Amino acid sequence: MDSDVLIVGAGPVGGYLGKCLAEQGIHVIQIEEHLEIGRPFQCAGLVTPSAMDKVGLHDTTLTDVWGARMHAPNGSSIEIGNPSQIREHVVCRKRFDEAVVRQAINAGVELKLGTQITDAVLNDDHIAVTIRDEAGEQTLRTRLLCGADGAHSWVRSHARLGRPPETMIGFQVEAIGYPGLDGILDMYTGFNIAPGLFSWVIPNGDTHRIGIWVRSRDVDERSCEMLYDYLTKSSMFSERFSDIQEVARYCGPVPAGVLKRTTRER
Repeated sequence: MDSDVLIVGAGPVGGYLGKCLAEQGIHVIQIEEHLEIGRPFQCAGLVTPSAMDKVGLHDTTLTDVWGARMHAPNGSSIEIGNPSQIREHVVCRKRFDEAVVRQAINAGVELKLGTQITDAVLNDDHIAVTIRDEAGEQTLRTRLLCGADGAHSWVRSHARLGRPPETMIGFQVEAIGYPGLDGILDMYTGFNIAPGLFSWVIPNGDTHRIGIWVRSRDVDERSCEMLYDYLTKSSMFSERFSDIQEVARYCGPVPAGVLKRTTRER
């Protein structure tokens, strides 16, 4: 047997799972299709205090969020929160992801970067998993296969575990020049800004993360970029964004809801 557990995906969830298993003396192999941990970046980068306490990586925090200003389509707003109670840690996702996976490696996990899973065949006492890297294909025998491979999970699809109840579309810009308040994120709502959901501006140290979150069925012919352009250039809130300068853009699907089935044989 090549491993007790083979984990597909080396993001925070996969890394934490590997660490917990390896600390129990379980032999874990973890594969990641990308050559670099923490890339591509497709997340707002918010970590709850309870989750941060589990991994103890407070040094990856860029700023803390304790409250929010929620802006309605008519221009009215309300501020909520208490400065004495931290609600979210805003982290550098690359540093955070790398640190979680480093904990897994230190616990004994064997990590393979630039490696994809291409097949998995169930046998009585193991799963034969075919993986491919730059050297070619090889087959590993493992007792258990775990998928932590994101929105387009190969493991979920191969095991026929169904689809998430809903898939959101997330679009985010990192920018300087936004006049935000320390410790407070801004939320903007309205059909022309983020139909069905909301837009956010999250303090991120020296920059801000400006994002749009919508359900795919609500955006009609408009793309997330078009909604972002409306918010920052044409909405009644556009003056707030007049001095921003973009540093980077990110976009990707965000699964929402819980699968009805999360396990099958091995």
